[in-house]
Amino acid sequence: MFHLTGELFKQLTGLALQHVPYRGGGPTVTALLAGEIPLAFETMLALQPQVRAGTLRALAITSARRSAVMPEIPTTAESGFPQLVADNSYALFAPASTPAMKTARLHDATVAALALPDVRERLREQGAEPVGNSSTELATYVAAEIPKWAALARQAGAKPE
Repeated sequence: MFHLTGELFKQLTGLALQHVPYRGGGPTVTALLAGEIPLAFETMLALQPQVRAGTLRALAITSARRSAVMPEIPTTAESGFPQLVADNSYALFAPASTPAMKTARLHDATVAALALPDVRERLREQGAEPVGNSSTELATYVAAEIPKWAALARQAGAKPE
């Protein structure tokens, strides 16, 4: 997702940026701090400690709205790039053959866990915005996101590795 977010940023700005793949947020943050790379698209969880410490500067958040954890960071839309919206979403999926009763039970347990104040607070501390949508809402979201990012991947020549 971060690679494609960078590709979209390149398209929108015309900057000549080179994608540098890292194996997670830790190595990405290390590379930023060392000055090996000029910028990165990464999770709030990975960047938040360094931003709060003042060793990294957050320029914008790619979600549609500001983060509840760090509301002082503007969105990319507020920064002049309304087309640059890239949410880092987490979802639960199961094989299509899974009985509806089991998926309903898993969904209900997940929504119940996400409703717990301590779970919500812990996720928010890490920069996540707990949702707990229905499977229909998730399917609608995924159906809209896949073509958008697939087209960008094709256009950018990105290959799965």
